[in-house]
Amino acid sequence: MTIELIVDRECPNVVAARAQLRQALLRARLPVRWKEWDRAASDSPARVRNFGSPTILVDGRDILGQGLGDGNCCRLYRSGERLVGVPEVGDLTQAFLQAREGGRAEKGSVTGRARWRETLGVLLAAAAALLPKLACPACWPTYAGLLSALGLPFLNYTPFLPVLTGLFLLIALGPLLFAARRHRRTGPVILGVVAAALVLAGKFLWNSEIVMLGGLALLAGASFRNAWLCRQDCCAADGDGGQIAPAAGAAPPARNS
Repeated sequence: MTIELIVDRECPNVVAARAQLRQALLRARLPVRWKEWDRAASDSPARVRNFGSPTILVDGRDILGQGLGDGNCCRLYRSGERLVGVPEVGDLTQAFLQAREGGRAEKGSVTGRARWRETLGVLLAAAAALLPKLACPACWPTYAGLLSALGLPFLNYTPFLPVLTGLFLLIALGPLLFAARRHRRTGPVILGVVAAALVLAGKFLWNSEIVMLGGLALLAGASFRNAWLCRQDCCAADGDGGQIAPAAGAAPPARNS
């Protein structure tokens, strides 16, 4: 969550606005940090110059749109039947909480879609690995008769099975590789690669169901471990929601009030 305070240095409400902002952040259990812009400064971005002083933005959005006044005058806020020069602490706190919950919901939606794709990849790899090899021509009439009874044509897919299994294993490993770039832990990737090697070796090299099933179990374990690390990463990001990295070349340093 990026919090910005836009002020005019000559505005008499700047000090009170900082105090209100600090108190609201404490009430919302957010780090007391924000980036402050002097709207009249030459190095301030054009987007902040149309707001009155003081204005508070969250992720670039004016969270209290009821304020009156443009960039050429001090801004006024409604407090019951009165107009005051700074937003109320309660209004700010509620806006911060809503913005934080909205960010969490969006993260949860994205994470849920990523986990669904990862689970689907593991299931496809498991399904391909568990397909029987039709290596014995003497058994083909039995398979053909069984499939004919079900109204399905017989197809000897054995020559394509290693390629199919390898392809689905790669699909299962893809989310692990992608997530490793985010949480910067290679454990699930290494475990997934070992699991894929065991699945292929157990099924096509050693003809061992124990090794193949062990590989599938390791692959599922790598997926669960990756999901847990991603969850930790999201929780850590929520905890740092109010901390702001300095903008490249643009603004006054972030003010800790």
